[in-house]
Amino acid sequence: MQTKPKEGKKDGVPIKGNPNHPVTRAMQDEWYKICAILVYRLGGSATITVDDIASFATYERHNVLCHVRKESVELRLVDDIEGAELSKRAGGEVV
Repeated sequence: MQTKPKEGKKDGVPIKGNPNHPVTRAMQDEWYKICAILVYRLGGSATITVDDIASFATYERHNVLCHVRKESVELRLVDDIEGAELSKRAGGEVV
């Protein structure tokens, strides 16, 4: 029997910390391009296994921080506490 995920999470992983922030919306619209650039930077191929997914589900840093700069975009994984703090500082609320 499957249990329903907690609100704001899927399989225990947060969905969005600040869904109405312009950067969050832009990243959502362009996620496939960002993924393609990351795969390109990894040499043109990346394989994600079931074990990778299971391991990530237990990793404490599930939140993707996106910091847009003049000439770059920084992506970093942060934990729930830092993610919530950064979201609130950016004028959002944690979902």
